[in-house]
Amino acid sequence: MPRKKSKFLTFCFSFVPGFGEMYLGFFKMGISLIGIFTFFLLVSSVLNLGVLFVFSVIPWAYSFFHSNHINSLPDEEFYSMEDYFLFPMQEIQKEEWERFLKKYRNLISIVMIYIGISVLWENFYRMIRSFLPQFVNNILSMLTYRLPQVIFALILIGIGAWMIQGKRQELNRIEEKEEEKQKFHL
Repeated sequence: MPRKKSKFLTFCFSFVPGFGEMYLGFFKMGISLIGIFTFFLLVSSVLNLGVLFVFSVIPWAYSFFHSNHINSLPDEEFYSMEDYFLFPMQEIQKEEWERFLKKYRNLISIVMIYIGISVLWENFYRMIRSFLPQFVNNILSMLTYRLPQVIFALILIGIGAWMIQGKRQELNRIEEKEEEKQKFHL
């Protein structure tokens, strides 16, 4: 059960995203913030995209100020607060998860395989790079560093094109419905 605790310890724990909330007893909020923060760090480091690392500041700052704020609330408000996941996990039914996983099974599989191959390659490359000639080492190093970024960029372009195509189809359907309405009104 959440309860007010030391303002100093809350301040100290709030430097790590989610820890301040968990210290106060809001475990669902804390786990959510840890997950969001870790996601940005993991993706930015795996894909060597420093831009995504900057976005990890958002959950960090939110968590820092949020935990200190909730500990400074009046007792009535503090004890009336409910612990909840930042993403409505409890509202998502098992059938919805199964439908989501079935629909995106191939995409999830490809992402998992890609991450697995990347981790294996990075470890394998680190083991053999001292035995390779310098020019081969330079080429493999460049591919290892740049290839994930190129693949990620192509995925983003593909998603953007898919979204534009979906919007275009939606607009075409709306125009067709309006034309049908106009035909019936004449």
